[in-house]
Amino acid sequence: ATLQGGTQAGAGYKNGTWEVMHQGSASNPNGDDAWVVCSHDPAVGPGQECELCPAGQYSDAAGSATCTQCPAGSSASGNATVDHDSSDDCAACAAGTYLSSSTGVCEVCPAGQYSEAAGSTACTACPAGHVTSGDLAADHNSSTACEACAAGTYAFDNACVACPVGMYSSDAGATTCTSCPAGMT
Repeated sequence: ATLQGGTQAGAGYKNGTWEVMHQGSASNPNGDDAWVVCSHDPAVGPGQECELCPAGQYSDAAGSATCTQCPAGSSASGNATVDHDSSDDCAACAAGTYLSSSTGVCEVCPAGQYSEAAGSTACTACPAGHVTSGDLAADHNSSTACEACAAGTYAFDNACVACPVGMYSSDAGATTCTSCPAGMT
């Protein structure tokens, strides 16, 4: 495997333990600062640092220099090597969540959005005049989670807001309020 700075390492199983062999580069003849993904507990030489694969990635080879992205709509998470050592660690995002491209983890759909299927990479916006409530995946897991704003309110910034004084909405699911007739509030 090719490592940062041109240093190479190989891993082998010998006498019941993992060993990492090093070959240095011209700038690093000892190869003592090689970077490896320690997903399978290989022995690490002096000056080496293991890196846990980031969220949404795994490495299934001991001494690997790279991590593999989980399939779309799934993520591997956790802070232990066993949480990132196999493609089996990639779990589909549950309904009500989506795979965030910025964090690599499954996140609850934002207010006013939902996802009905496991493995979503995006959420669907509620219809106009409808909002979701709550911060749990179960509060965003189907189109029925989108509730119409009640009469007297309107949908604004993914929340139902009371119409200002001098305005009204007579129907549920309003996106605006209407001004009262002249002389009425």
